[in-house]
Amino acid sequence: TVLNTVYKDAPAMLDGSAHPDFDSRLTMTGRRRLENTQQLLQAIIQEGVPGDFIETGTWRGGSAMFATAVLSVYDELDRGDHAGRWVWLADSFKGIPEVKPDLYPADAVHRGAETLSAHEHNSAAGVLLTFERLGLLPFGSGASSRDRGPVRILEGYFNETLPVPKQQASFAQRKL
Repeated sequence: TVLNTVYKDAPAMLDGSAHPDFDSRLTMTGRRRLENTQQLLQAIIQEGVPGDFIETGTWRGGSAMFATAVLSVYDELDRGDHAGRWVWLADSFKGIPEVKPDLYPADAVHRGAETLSAHEHNSAAGVLLTFERLGLLPFGSGASSRDRGPVRILEGYFNETLPVPKQQASFAQRKL
């Protein structure tokens, strides 16, 4: 599973309040938030809300993989005709930018976070290969291209990659 909970599941992993085992998990999202993601996707489908799914700060893509699986079950993914939904993954794949608390005082709590990704060994190609291994992309489509089928990678810092392309994509939104 994206949570790697077949053999273990610490209570703090349920709500995502603890950092995951970086060697085995595909998402930092806890089980409750994934369940909420499923409920929101189901509501968006049932209510006919148009738009794509985007995971920003995708890390290893586990939440987007989960969303892709949910959308696939409901036959909501695009099949090349632009009639279905796309799943977007946005990440720099090189960590967060340098924290500058002198310019942005609220960011002081994140001091040092820019060094966290160094040991996580995540990459856009690795994420796409995991999509393949989970059967969410056809084999052979993963690392060869950034845009294949309904899964799209936006690699770079958000100020470089957002807003997204696709005839100006629209994202389904559900407010709580």
